[in-house]
Amino acid sequence: MKATEMTPQKVSIALSFNCGGAIFFHAVGCESLNIKDPDGVGRQVMDKFRKNAWNLNWVVVMGVVRSAATTIAISGQEGAKLSLETGFTTSPTLDLADTALRLQLRSASGVNFHLVSAEGLTPLFLISRIQRPWFSKPEFGPALAEGGRETDWQFSEVK
Repeated sequence: MKATEMTPQKVSIALSFNCGGAIFFHAVGCESLNIKDPDGVGRQVMDKFRKNAWNLNWVVVMGVVRSAATTIAISGQEGAKLSLETGFTTSPTLDLADTALRLQLRSASGVNFHLVSAEGLTPLFLISRIQRPWFSKPEFGPALAEGGRETDWQFSEVK
């Protein structure tokens, strides 16, 4: 073996959370897919609204992000830990953006939810809805979650 060659070894990644409800999110190999005519969709929704054929709790998925691999962890408490490792590698550095990198769960403590290197997910989406400002007319636009408030959003197919 040459002096510059390395013996294949596993590489570990340790995550520690400072509070409950903290989130680690990592997605690689992402592809964004969006509606081609968002203004046209908005006009159709507003037309249905004016005809009383639109429920204000409905939202429209305007775009999604698909990923080759996604890792998500949600801590259940302060001090939660998650340990991940790779398969064998000879690289002295770890490129977390490498789509061929597959993480594996080594151990978890105090973590309420974890998904490690799940393939083919759609972990992110963009939704729009009718907004009803107090002193202006209703309009269709991006839906924003309001902190600490339950939402009544409903997803279904619109024909």
